[in-house]
Amino acid sequence: MSFNWVFLLSVFSILLPISGGAKSEGASNDTSIKIEKELSDEKRYATSYKKFNEINGVIVDQTMTRFGEDFYKPFSQLMNARFENLEVNLTVKERPTALSGSIISVIHRNTVIFRTAITPGRKKTELEAQRAVSVVSRHIDKWEVNERFMDRFDIARDEF
Repeated sequence: MSFNWVFLLSVFSILLPISGGAKSEGASNDTSIKIEKELSDEKRYATSYKKFNEINGVIVDQTMTRFGEDFYKPFSQLMNARFENLEVNLTVKERPTALSGSIISVIHRNTVIFRTAITPGRKKTELEAQRAVSVVSRHIDKWEVNERFMDRFDIARDEF
């Protein structure tokens, strides 16, 4: 008989805070405080991540030939015109080849986003730069959304 009373008493003590009443308002306040704390933690992580990147908006020129330079100049101008406050760093890397002119890659965080071949007889480097800007801007937009909504509860951000 005493076992039943102990069981009922323990069930009642568990269900009492869950049921309505004066306690539920305090519970909702506790929940809202936890949510606000989680949001402030997310903001803190986001600002600390931005502090981690000391220099933002750099487009590094690793081109070697005139073809690479002809691509880099309009690409960097168009990127700076499209993103006034560019918060990511990009690298334009050129690999000259004997047969096909130059292979140019645009790299973001060690990931090749755009790659094209520019031949000596082709004068469409500015069109390729415009195409690269559209591809890179779509990639940056997707990357920023992924970074903003990625769950960082149990993993840290990327490091060197």
